Amino acid sequence: MRTEEVTDGSRLSAATRFELLVGVSNAIGTHRDPQELFGALVRELHRVVRFDYIGVYIRDEKSNTFHRHSMDAETEAAIPPDPELAMEESDARWV
Repeated sequence: MRTEEVTDGSRLSAATRFELLVGVSNAIGTHRDPQELFGALVRELHRVVRFDYIGVYIRDEKSNTFHRHSMDAETEAAIPPDPELAMEESDARWV
């Protein structure tokens, strides 16, 4: 069975890694508030991968703008959002 290295240097089996990613999926389905969601994702994802921050762009269909929500992974502090960005000004346009 294949193993992967995680944050603390330990190694996880593919089955364990899958179970941890199910926890990430459950966090996404459970939380509606972006800050609560990011806090849960930081805790769940740190069990699987290393990262410094987490963030998403949420599109407002009415104004066709994006709102960025981000959190520092170490402190779980919110990173101040950018002003609303038009589609052509955001990184999300590449997606």
